[in-house]
Amino acid sequence: MGGLALNTHWQRLVLTSVREFIQREVVLIDLYNGLNADATQDASYETLRTAMTAALFLHHFAEVAFARGALAHIQAKNKHALFSAVGGWPIAADGTNRPDDVKILGEVADAIKHGVLTANHIIHVSKHGRVIEISHAKPLFGEGRQDGSPQVAISTTAGVRSFRAIVENVCRGWINQLNLDPI
Repeated sequence: MGGLALNTHWQRLVLTSVREFIQREVVLIDLYNGLNADATQDASYETLRTAMTAALFLHHFAEVAFARGALAHIQAKNKHALFSAVGGWPIAADGTNRPDDVKILGEVADAIKHGVLTANHIIHVSKHGRVIEISHAKPLFGEGRQDGSPQVAISTTAGVRSFRAIVENVCRGWINQLNLDPI
């Protein structure tokens, strides 16, 4: 299973879920400015659902790439070593490295998969065990929506992070490392 199968997986599963999440977040922002509260609430749930799907596919892409030989240069004896190795790849839109983003994405994916957050050294879950939520807060690093409009956010020990920025940063790392199709 070479690069073609990996790029197909990237295009059809990872990018499709990431693009759907980004589109849903835009719809949420557009509806937020309207008067239909029910439509806004429905859009919020759809945005969260697509964010969760994107988290799962994007996080587990590392295992797919490793299993298909695309990461043969990484000497990983277990999943922890694999994710540590790819942890330095995420790059923000401004070109700065975001090494915690793979770990944050992994913790979100694990919390979604298992229904509970088990790692608390990066993520701080402030309300009712929610890992990701719709927030109006200004995210760190000038990423995400800075105007108070709704977006999917993650509370970390450093502050609120835009989930979309984390997803885009991790995608950018994979795109740069494996020459994959962009978002």
